[in-house]
Amino acid sequence: MKVKDFVAKAKEIVNKYKTLYVLGSFGSPMTSERKKYFINKSSYNKKRSTMINKASSDTFGFDCVCLIKGILWGWNGNKNKPHGGAIYKSNGIPDFGSDEAINLCTNVSSNFSKIEEGEIVWMKGHVGIYIGSSEVIECSPAFKNKVQITKLFQRKWLKHGKLKYIDYSGNIENKPITNSSSSTPSSNEKPITNVNIQYYPKSNYKGTSIVTALAQLNINHSYSYRAKIAAKNGITGYRGSAVQNTKMLNLLKEGKLKKV
Repeated sequence: MKVKDFVAKAKEIVNKYKTLYVLGSFGSPMTSERKKYFINKSSYNKKRSTMINKASSDTFGFDCVCLIKGILWGWNGNKNKPHGGAIYKSNGIPDFGSDEAINLCTNVSSNFSKIEEGEIVWMKGHVGIYIGSSEVIECSPAFKNKVQITKLFQRKWLKHGKLKYIDYSGNIENKPITNSSSSTPSSNEKPITNVNIQYYPKSNYKGTSIVTALAQLNINHSYSYRAKIAAKNGITGYRGSAVQNTKMLNLLKEGKLKKV
């Protein structure tokens, strides 16, 4: 597949289709039959069964690496096909995981100053597609919980490279890019003060329990893990007190609770 077609399809999925993060799905329409299949297929999906069951039948499920594979396997948005038109292991493309993806790339680098359009970006357990202009298309349960566009330097991407199944010939190398925090932001964009900080998704929970609020976002809410979250957010000597939990809950509701 030509890199321009690869990127164009990723953009089309973002802009034209309803999507949802569903682990193990490379573009399946969320029909009753497919929902049942994916919920029973993984314990992670089972925990998200309420959300998955609420998806309309014209919503397509993806996960991070399955977005890439789905495109390479011919996904075309066909609601009448079990995988949206994608055919497993077609076009000479094998199955591979998110951490395998970077090992299937050439020109792998941790220097992002000359990353090219269509390259794969990688962090442990997660991948995305660089689309130029310091933007990445990724499917993640974080943020919008779907296929979405994020800023390159707002994420902890570790490496990038050219996936060997994509033809990058004729690709115009992007101008060297720098951390967008050093440039003047647009009117609707906040400057990035620390590119290594990640935050949990903003909670819309109206109650007063940090445990419930974390659970609703599928975040580990055990006491030991809450202690780690507290420490990450400057709450020392965590004992699970009302004051400490309220502080964490307020940060979560504001979208300012730092990830462990």
